[in-house]
Amino acid sequence: QYANVTQAMAASNSSDLHTVWAEFESKLLKKIIKANRDEVPKAVILWSSPLTKRPWITTHLDPKIHVVQSWGGSNWPETGDLLEDGFRVILSHVDAWYLDCGFGKWREIGEAACGEYRTWQTVYNHRPWRDYQKQGLVLGGEAALWSEQIGQNSLGPRLWPRASAFAERL
Repeated sequence: QYANVTQAMAASNSSDLHTVWAEFESKLLKKIIKANRDEVPKAVILWSSPLTKRPWITTHLDPKIHVVQSWGGSNWPETGDLLEDGFRVILSHVDAWYLDCGFGKWREIGEAACGEYRTWQTVYNHRPWRDYQKQGLVLGGEAALWSEQIGQNSLGPRLWPRASAFAERL
């Protein structure tokens, strides 16, 4: 309906990006329910973002419906907050399960910093669910291999044997 976020914010008379974002998510959920024969889905999965951090997540999203895939580092406090607030979580820790890391200077700073190569031993030995009190809300994990730096000839060597170690761990 609007060409950009600032237009949507102006139209809703809001100066808070999170409110407009939450309105979008709410409209999207209504469309998902309608497409699902008016049934609320068992899970709507969101990638962790500013909207999934406190205080916004507890006011805008429903832990009975929303599952958050947490991609941050193992020590990200947001993952523990999500679990404390009753949200189910899928873990994709950048410091252990990002398989595109370690191949040159790409994303070396910030929350999604890649840095060194994740060996199959690092992938296998990573057991983050042990650190959380509400382990029952951890649904599992997903290894990530983003395609910005891979092609048909590099996919296999980047994926194996680390994906096997990941599957064995879970």
